[in-house]
Amino acid sequence: MQQGIQQGAEQTAVANIKTLMETMNWNPLQAMDALRVPEEDQQKYIQLLKQ
Repeated sequence: MQQGIQQGAEQTAVANIKTLMETMNWNPLQAMDALRVPEEDQQKYIQLLKQ
């Protein structure tokens, strides 16, 4: 169950990153900085954005 919660949170974060990228014309790092995604997690989200 915990894994499902984590996957849901990751999917929400990816959706938020994509929205900022589209609406603000930001690159992924700018969007993640705005959302205060920790630096150690940013590479993971970059990989998820490529999927």
